[in-house]
Amino acid sequence: MLSLLLLTGCPTPCVGVGCAEEYPAALAGVLTGLTDLTRPPTSPRQTTLTIEGSDALGPDWSIALSDGVLLLGSADGNAVYRFTAADSGTIDLADGTEALLYGEASGDGFGHALTVLGDDLLIGAPTRASSSFSYRDGVVYRIADGVGGPAASLNADAASLRVVGTEQGGLFGSVLVSCADIDGDGTPDWAASAPYDSSGATLGGFVSLALSSALPASDGSPQTMSSRSVGAWWTGSSVGEQAGKSLNCAHDLTARGAGRVESGAEDVPDLLIGAPFADVGEAADAYGA
Repeated sequence: MLSLLLLTGCPTPCVGVGCAEEYPAALAGVLTGLTDLTRPPTSPRQTTLTIEGSDALGPDWSIALSDGVLLLGSADGNAVYRFTAADSGTIDLADGTEALLYGEASGDGFGHALTVLGDDLLIGAPTRASSSFSYRDGVVYRIADGVGGPAASLNADAASLRVVGTEQGGLFGSVLVSCADIDGDGTPDWAASAPYDSSGATLGGFVSLALSSALPASDGSPQTMSSRSVGAWWTGSSVGEQAGKSLNCAHDLTARGAGRVESGAEDVPDLLIGAPFADVGEAADAYGA
């Protein structure tokens, strides 16, 4: 069994105004083989593997897990790191440990969001400019065999697929989730959002659902697509609601898939979109849709 403890800053809780400035780094502990749930470790330093960050890597890390693999993203460091069940002891990322992948340019926010899709790795870089004429429209990279492939063969600027945001300042790739099979072709799908997108309403948000059936077959060369061309998409309908601030597409909540014939699957997952500042009638910021 693989468990994860993640604390921001030092190994003790950090509370109060100015805490982030006092402890600008993160620390992660990976715990394997936990048998006594009544006596869990009280610090990441008491775990099988301790990963120490640095000021340059910032306090906010993203995490993705696969069988025997931990992937860690640092938006401040513009990097993604990979660790396996064979790693143990203390790894200090400030000691020059090479990242698995770096973003194409500094300031991209590469690693802000991570998710695993089969053997591939999806990485959000929400502050990446997709062209010299854009600003913080954001990019999602799909790295083929990024979960377990040899590091020497992985390269962010040669990602098998780049999905680019369409709205300046939208920060596409801020939230990124893997889905179960939504389109019924037997292959998992994924979703990403740009919570600050204003194409539907000012800061209304934008969500893109990438369906495997809508993506072109890979010919081995890197491909680039728009976030509006990978399957389906939605925009927030009211000012400031920030649709896509959270996403989930792993479960069939409506039982629509019972008896689906096409793929033999019993479930058709639903896409849930969080809009934390949506208004209801005269109630501002009433609930998330």
